[in-house]
Amino acid sequence: MDHWWTSNLINPQALRGLYDEEPPLQGFHLLALSLEERGPNCLIRGQFSKFPDHPRPTWDVDADRLRVRFGLSAVEQFRASGRVVGGAIDLDIERAEDGFGIIVCGRGQDFEFQTRGIGLQIIGMTADKA
Repeated sequence: MDHWWTSNLINPQALRGLYDEEPPLQGFHLLALSLEERGPNCLIRGQFSKFPDHPRPTWDVDADRLRVRFGLSAVEQFRASGRVVGGAIDLDIERAEDGFGIIVCGRGQDFEFQTRGIGLQIIGMTADKA
């Protein structure tokens, strides 16, 4: 398993043991992107396109989407085009001199900024089966 982006999380243990391969950031389902007053910080809330290979026993058996929240600290150089409309996006994390570059692209919503730290919190699961 390639642990590139998960190993760069402030808390890489958040996804430990859930996936055989690192969950893709392409096709991430964006639910919300917000700039926080304290910080400057940013929250990206959404769902991975792939449900964990090894869900926790206490999780709903009908669930097929894992909801997460990325907490981004010390956000700088925020650039936006369009507006947050949600849906499937590509979320790219690139190494930068003092942290990471974050790029959110999809459906008329393009955001790009720098951050010094990336945390991840599992906030639940949902059944989103068609």
